Amino acid sequence: GSPLTYVPYVDPLGRFAFRHPLGWSISGMTTLPLMASGGDAIGFFNVDVGWAAVPMFSTADQLAVSVENGIRSNWTGYQRLSYTSSMLAGGYAAQISGTYLALNGAVIKRTWRFTVRGVNGYWMSAGAPLVIFDHCEADLEAILNSLVIN
Repeated sequence: GSPLTYVPYVDPLGRFAFRHPLGWSISGMTTLPLMASGGDAIGFFNVDVGWAAVPMFSTADQLAVSVENGIRSNWTGYQRLSYTSSMLAGGYAAQISGTYLALNGAVIKRTWRFTVRGVNGYWMSAGAPLVIFDHCEADLEAILNSLVIN
């Protein structure tokens, strides 16, 4: 297919911004689902961005363990595919990729990224049904990589 054109989304309160493909619609407030335009063979996308006060962790790995425990308790049939954590200037980050079962029985592949700066935690996740994931992985990665926290 032809390369996608990306357009910016800026949080109305100025907390974060990211870029998404032109033609995708955004709805919601703390959860921002993105739907590909009708007729795309790559189908449905969903991206969430959030922010919250978080407990203090002494290491990035403690953050990653906490994040994965939350994923495991909230997503049926969760299976880890990859897991990383790292220290950042003024904070730390974790990225976890895995699969889980949707309510309709479909297998979903999703990547969660968490960044902690001071007492605030930010997350962004992107996923799609496993059967179409390979068709949209580059676009989901581009969205994840575009997140800017103010």
